Amino acid sequence: MTIEQFVGEVDAYIRWYNEKRINISLGSLSPVEYRKSLGLIIKSCSTFYPHPHRLSSAWKPTT
Repeated sequence: MTIEQFVGEVDAYIRWYNEKRINISLGSLSPVEYRKSLGLIIKSCSTFYPHPHRLSSAWKPTT
């Protein structure tokens, strides 16, 4: 397994954990479904916080 494959697998797991897993404390909804039910989601998180490996070379964080 290459580093890129490993990072991709970890990224996929983190996205599943944060966005899709069912959570009993959220009324058996996934975190995204729960936020949608509250009207808190407009765009996906990746729109606001792109994965660092997917950023263009022109993008630079502001400090």
